[in-house]
Amino acid sequence: IQGLYAAGEVIGGLHGNNRLGGNALSECVVFGRKIGLSLPIAVDEAARREGSEMRGGATAAAEDATPRTTTYEELAKHASEESCWVGIDGKVYDFTEFLSEHPAGAEAILRIAGKDATSEYFAVHTAEMLTDFQPIGILA
Repeated sequence: IQGLYAAGEVIGGLHGNNRLGGNALSECVVFGRKIGLSLPIAVDEAARREGSEMRGGATAAAEDATPRTTTYEELAKHASEESCWVGIDGKVYDFTEFLSEHPAGAEAILRIAGKDATSEYFAVHTAEMLTDFQPIGILA
């Protein structure tokens, strides 16, 4: 069909000897990550801010309970599997316990650990996804 593009499991049968209707979901994630890493993705700052303001799940009390100020120097010390902090949208999150649960694998988070990864995060996630996590600090 002219103008129709497809990716992932929809194109099953094109990879290796797989002729039975699709690739495994894990293969789709791996290939998707490889392609995603090769694309120059620009984040529209106005859209990112708008998405941040629309965080439906966070309560005002949770916002007010945000702890201490975290410096960039302190954040940089937490870039390992033992202690994995990430700065996103002016807040610091401890993703150490989440590493093994991340659908794209721990490596995806470890690549951005210890730094402000706002642009990288919003290139592939929405602000609403952060409502499952309580920030441990404010990045300053």
